[in-house]
Amino acid sequence: MRSISPISIDELEQLQEELKSASNLAHFKRMQCIWLRNALGLSSTEIAAAVGWHPSSVRRIYSKYSRSGVSLLLNRGRGGRRRQNLSVEEEVQLLSIFLRYTRAGHPINVSAFKDAYERRIGHAVPKSTIYRLLCRHNCARFLPRRSQK
Repeated sequence: MRSISPISIDELEQLQEELKSASNLAHFKRMQCIWLRNALGLSSTEIAAAVGWHPSSVRRIYSKYSRSGVSLLLNRGRGGRRRQNLSVEEEVQLLSIFLRYTRAGHPINVSAFKDAYERRIGHAVPKSTIYRLLCRHNCARFLPRRSQK
């Protein structure tokens, strides 16, 4: 184990305050990893056993902390739609054209919607993308039912 660079008493108190004010379990465990390493001098393996994580995750958390301090660990996770073709507002706008026909009792023509979507974004997408979009906007009830044989 690499030697622990000492931190000030103020930083240790700040860590204790962060432990008390943790907003969720993941945030609490991140702060706990740093506190256990600094206050008790535990190794990453011992900390991992205590918090229920893998030792490499503990080392990654501590590495982020040593580079940038506590403020980096307060940020939320990545989250978000990183591979979106259209924003949610653009999806609603495109979908509203097709939802006009559902008011008259007709189901959404998925093939026509897929063609319009592909024209809008400029490339082909699998049909599952269209079905996920429809489910995301609670439009699954407007899909045609499978024919019974």
